[in-house]
Amino acid sequence: MPLELLSASPPWEDQDQGIPTTQEEAGMSVLAIWTWSSRNEDVEDVRSALAALVEHCETEHPLIHRLGWYSAPAKDEASVEFRWLEEYESRETMARDEFTEVCEALWEPVKSRAVEGSFAGRAFDQGGLLER
Repeated sequence: MPLELLSASPPWEDQDQGIPTTQEEAGMSVLAIWTWSSRNEDVEDVRSALAALVEHCETEHPLIHRLGWYSAPAKDEASVEFRWLEEYESRETMARDEFTEVCEALWEPVKSRAVEGSFAGRAFDQGGLLER
């Protein structure tokens, strides 16, 4: 790879050449990703709570561009790992999406069934992506 490509600034930072200057203009998104583990005996309750959350987000959170949750057996075989992903157009859009008392109540059954210390989340800016 040529050295100048390695040192080039991201396109959204180059304002002098008509190149996109924001994440939205560049078509980049932000993912809010939540992770946790739940004991096997709690998995069905967690899945029911997640179904209610999806329904809630469909009607009450139009700023979420895409939403999904995933699960896989944990290495310890006594629990299941979960991932919840919300995609927004930008950090600004994500900041405008309100987390209400209703949201908190819907998340409570998930959080209360998470293995202690396993529930965590953060926002990630989109990097490379291949879509076919």
